[in-house]
Amino acid sequence: MVVTAPDHPPAPIFDLITERYLGLSAGHRRVADVILSSPHEAALMTLKDLAEAAVVSEATANRFAGRLGLPGHPELKRLLHEDLRDTLRSIENFGDVIAEARTSGDPWRLSLEDDAARLRRIAPLGGWGEFARASSRLAGARRVYLVGFGSSAFLAQYAQFCLSALRPDCHALVDGAGLEGAKRRLLDAGPEDAALQIAFARYSEATLTTAAVLKEQGVPVIGITDGPDSPLVPFCEVGIVVPRKPGFVLSGAGAGAVAAIDALLRGTADILGEQAVMRRSARLTSLLGDAVITPRPGPPSAVRGEEAGGR
Repeated sequence: MVVTAPDHPPAPIFDLITERYLGLSAGHRRVADVILSSPHEAALMTLKDLAEAAVVSEATANRFAGRLGLPGHPELKRLLHEDLRDTLRSIENFGDVIAEARTSGDPWRLSLEDDAARLRRIAPLGGWGEFARASSRLAGARRVYLVGFGSSAFLAQYAQFCLSALRPDCHALVDGAGLEGAKRRLLDAGPEDAALQIAFARYSEATLTTAAVLKEQGVPVIGITDGPDSPLVPFCEVGIVVPRKPGFVLSGAGAGAVAAIDALLRGTADILGEQAVMRRSARLTSLLGDAVITPRPGPPSAVRGEEAGGR
C-alpha cells in the first residue's frame, strides 16, 4: 500500500534545512548543525564566522544556501534574520505570559503553551514523506523493537503498549533488561525487523551501543531524537527531530516525543487497514474481558445531572 504524505505550506528555513539534511555533504551538514543548534547566533554571523564555526571553507559555507534551493547566502541570512525578529517578538509576548503566571500563579498554562509551540517544530529529517516511510516499516516488519533507556524507557514502553494493539511481535528493550539483556534479545534480529529507538541528551552508552548492534544486524532504525547532530542519527534510516524541553525532568522531549509516537502509530494503523486493526482490537477486547471497564455513554444531560448530584 502506498502512503502519500499530506501537503504542507511552504516550510520555514529550519524545516527546509531538516528536510534537505540527509542529502547534504559532510561539510554542509556541519553548516546545518551550526544553524540548527544556534539559530540566533547564526543569524548574526558573517559568512566567515559561519565557516569558522562549522570548520569548513568559506566557499563551502557560501554554497550551502544553494543546496537549500535558495539564490544565495544573502537570502539565507534574510530568512535567519526574519526568524530572529519573530523570536524576539515572541520573547516580548512570552515575558508578558511569565509576568502573568507569576501574578496569577498559573505555571500550568505556561507549560502547556510551551509544549504547543514545540509540537509545531517536530520534523523528520529528509521531509514529511519520511513519516510514511517509517510507518511502512512498523507495519510490515516481522518484529518491532521499541528501544529506550533512562527517561526514554517510559516512552518506549508507551510505544510498545500502543503498537501491540495494532500488530503482533512488538518488544520493548528498556532499562530493566540492561545492555546485556538487550543484546541477548537482539540475537535473532535482522533486516526483516524494525526498531523504533528514542533518545535525548544526555545520551547513554547503552543507547548508542544498542543502536550500533541494531545497525550491525541490519535492522532498520527509526529514531526519535532531539536534533540532526544527535549521535543517534547516523544509525537511523529515518530520523524524527523533536525539540527538547529544557528542564523537563521526566523526558528531554516532553509531550513532543509522545506526539511523534502517536503520529507514527496513526500512520501504521492506516497502512495496516481499518479491518485488520478492528479485528485485532476485537480480539484484544475479548481476551481482556472483565479486566477492563468500558464506559457506556449516556445522554449528556443525564451525565451532567449525575455529576451535579454527586457533588
